[in-house]
Amino acid sequence: MEGVAPLLQRPDGRRRLWRAVHRGSDRPYRGLAAGLSGPGHGAGGSRRKSRGSNSSLTTSSRKSRATPRRRLGGGAQVNQDAVMERYGPVAFLCGADPLGIQETLDRIRAPFREGPMAEMNMQRFYGDEFTVGSILDACHSMPAFAPARLVEWHGTGGTSTAKTLRGLADYLDGPNPSTLLVLVSQGKPDGRLSLIKKARKSGWIHDHPDYGPENLRRWLLSELERLELQLDAEAVDLLIASVAGDRQLLRNEVQKLVLFSEGEALDRETVRQMVRNVLDEDVWRLADHLIRRAQAEALALVEALEQDQVSGYQLIPALQYRFRVLAKIVDGHHRGLRGPHLAKAAGIRDWEVRKLTPHARRWSPQAIGGALVALGRAESRIKGGWRASDTRTLQTRSVQALCLEICAL
Repeated sequence: MEGVAPLLQRPDGRRRLWRAVHRGSDRPYRGLAAGLSGPGHGAGGSRRKSRGSNSSLTTSSRKSRATPRRRLGGGAQVNQDAVMERYGPVAFLCGADPLGIQETLDRIRAPFREGPMAEMNMQRFYGDEFTVGSILDACHSMPAFAPARLVEWHGTGGTSTAKTLRGLADYLDGPNPSTLLVLVSQGKPDGRLSLIKKARKSGWIHDHPDYGPENLRRWLLSELERLELQLDAEAVDLLIASVAGDRQLLRNEVQKLVLFSEGEALDRETVRQMVRNVLDEDVWRLADHLIRRAQAEALALVEALEQDQVSGYQLIPALQYRFRVLAKIVDGHHRGLRGPHLAKAAGIRDWEVRKLTPHARRWSPQAIGGALVALGRAESRIKGGWRASDTRTLQTRSVQALCLEICAL
């Protein structure tokens, strides 16, 4: 085996060192400790005892021991090396689908959890709880008896997220090849940041976009089939409307229905009684006011909702969901689609198309595009990381400004 010092200077030196030791020892992890603690690692049949152990490191030829693998999503056999090749050495997870981000995280974590010394080779950081220096120290640490280590950082939004990402930007110029750094930040990343530019150029950004109404319906139907849960068409509509497009909430509600159903088919009324309505009728009415550009009614309802302690975190996703459906109908009308063809293109039921069509005719593609942009800006403002004492007031002002902007389109 070639000397350790020159080997570690190569970009993939640490992983190659682990593999070489792994092939040359009956006890690979003790063998690695012996090889790193003893002086002189020249080629040949040298043998050295590990510290505090009777096991030895032998470089004579032996049959390679198979690296344990486990089955992950898609039926692929994946180990730490495969995860590093697919996602490493840096992965930036972002987007509007929290469940998709979590599923990707689970795929990345699985081989590290099953690997040796998992408690030493997995570290997580949240927001600005630790300094950038602490994260960098974790990234530059050598794996403990394993080919790689996993370091996660989860952003909490606002200025603290941008500050941390600025501090980590230089790391992307020369990341540690034996560390997988996973950066998690929900929503759309700020393309002005140097780290985002470098990650996008290197192909390290993994976006998880919003599913949209039609894809969300297909996903829900596949989940119902997998879980063998029988719902009628109206119950499916109600279930989707109750969560405003959030797949994580939708999965939680489906799990409750599975426990309640006991193999029996459920109708709309049963689902209405069982499912926790994230959005009540007043919130949906606000969306209808904005679609009709009824400014006075919309502002009055926002004030009433604020007194009922309904936050912008509930309002904005509902409005985005409703306007995305409206945008599909507007686009379908301009493409000449009608009736069931329009309903299929928009991913909604026929009765929803009939209800929204009179309003859709008042919207041009440019106006509906402006409304979606305004909703995106409002979401960014609400998730901007203000102080807790100011959050309620600023959320209400943001929603009021949004109402004025949409009604003026």
